[in-house]
Amino acid sequence: MIDYFKIEHEIKEYFEQEKRIENHNKKISFLENQIIKIRKDIDGSNIFIDPNIRAISYDNTRVQSSNTQSEQDRALEDAFYKLESEIKNIQQEIVLSKKSKIELENKNYAFKLVLEQLGNDEQKFLKLRYKDKKSFRFISYEINLSMSTLARYKLNILEDVYNLTLK
Repeated sequence: MIDYFKIEHEIKEYFEQEKRIENHNKKISFLENQIIKIRKDIDGSNIFIDPNIRAISYDNTRVQSSNTQSEQDRALEDAFYKLESEIKNIQQEIVLSKKSKIELENKNYAFKLVLEQLGNDEQKFLKLRYKDKKSFRFISYEINLSMSTLARYKLNILEDVYNLTLK
């Protein structure tokens, strides 16, 4: 006996995971663009340094020590250090996102092969119904089938998916 609800659940899960994969791709692209922007800022020195920082303090007399670095130099170094640190954090986030994406792709691979064996109209129905979450009325209009024929068509597709998963 075919468990239609289980098959529908697997199809829904597949499309949800595909959406998550796409979201990971968008996130990775966004993060990579952030790294590019930060590197451009570093290379072009488009870093804002507080103009109130004085290179030399004239408030009191001090004995010069071995640290000859001014406040501006330290502020500049800190700014560069923070940017480099941000790049490392973003790179770690990219790695984690890529890892999650690969896990989802591996999980979806077998079911993707099953769906690719279906005809174009059957794939279109599954995408409309389970990915785009369209109503039966909308799908019947798109595929040009009556509502009752569409209900039988759905059951046939689910049976096909079930039979293909057994192979």
